[in-house]
Parts: sequence; C-alpha cells; structure tokens
Amino acid sequence: MPIVYSQDYLVHYGIKGQKWGVRRYQNEDGTLTEAGRKRYGVDLDINDKSRTNIARIRKGEAYRRLDYAMKNNPTNTYRIGQLQANVRNAERSEKLAKRIDRGSILAARGDTITRNKQKKLMAYGASVVASMATTAILAKGIGNLMSTGQYTAGHLATAQIFNKYANAAFTAAFVGYAIKKNADNAALRAYNASKYNGTGTIKNIGGQEYKDVVDRRKREG
Repeated sequence: MPIVYSQDYLVHYGIKGQKWGVRRYQNEDGTLTEAGRKRYGVDLDINDKSRTNIARIRKGEAYRRLDYAMKNNPTNTYRIGQLQANVRNAERSEKLAKRIDRGSILAARGDTITRNKQKKLMAYGASVVASMATTAILAKGIGNLMSTGQYTAGHLATAQIFNKYANAAFTAAFVGYAIKKNADNAALRAYNASKYNGTGTIKNIGGQEYKDVVDRRKREG
C-alpha cells in the first residue's frame, strides 16, 4: 500500500515577540502605533539641531526604509541586507552623538579628562580610608568588650558581618563613581575628536536620511 504524505497544514514563522491580532508598528488603517511613532521618530523636532536629535531622526528613517522593504519586497535579500547595515550605522551614530553632546556639556562647565582621573583617584583613597576606619572602630569595640569580659562569639560574628557589608558598600560606591568618571572621559574624548575630524558635524551625523526626512516634512507641512 503506498504511503501518502499529507501537506494540509500551515506554517507561520512570524516575528519574535509577535502576538496574533497585535500589530507592532502600524494599525489596520495604516496609522502608526505608539511603538511605530517611537521607532520611526516621527515626533522628533527637525528644528532641534543637537547631534543626538539629528542622529535619532536618521535612525528612525533607516528603520522606516528597512521595514518598508521587508514588507513590500522581502525576497530582495541584498537590498534588505544593505538597509540592515544602514540601521546598524545609524545606531552607532546615535551613540556617538550622545557622547559628543554629553562631552560638550562637560567641557562647557570646565571638566577635563585629567581632573576626572584625579577625582577618581581621590575617591579610591577615600574608600580605602573609610574601610580602614571601619575596621579600626570595630577592633576598638571588640577590645572594649573583651576588657570588660562581655565579649562573646556572637559579637565576633556580628562584627565580621558588619565589616564585610560596610567594605562592600564602600567598594560599590567607588566603583559606581569610577564608572561615571570613565563615561565622562569617553564623552570628553569624543567631543574633542569631533572638533578635529568632523564626526560631530550635523552633516556626518545626519547624512542623507536626515535630509530626506526634513524635505518630506516640509512637503507634508
């Protein structure tokens, strides 16, 4: 008896995170959902010439072009690959723009890379001193208890726990401060570099995609 293979079934791969009846970026009437407006940056002000805002507008346009191609011509993998590369470049440009804008604010208030390094070293010294002081206070307290005959194993255990968590708190505070100063220095380096190699200019951050958005909004408005 011949074997019959049935193919009466439907396979749907969809999009990761997609739910039936829920549209991610567009409503049924073609208008954008809240996620779509955020993804495409339609609410961003084109008159805001900050590098970060321009980079976000460019990223939104890159996403819009990619989504349009994937919806209307999904078999053109070469074109989709190009648009995906454009999205990645736009995301990197946004991160760079954020650093440059942050660096310009820091530089305007007088921050320098050298000064931040000095502050970080001082914070580390303060953390070490505080840790040593805590240990010394605990040792003195234990000594007083021992001299009066009140010292017990419970006192030792409590002191060890307190010392452990106090030192962890000092270390965490320093690490958080050090991370912030490292981020500040990265922003200052990006800002300093932008003044010489052009990475901070509106033209290079925005690119053609930004210009297309501006032109389209002018036509629509």
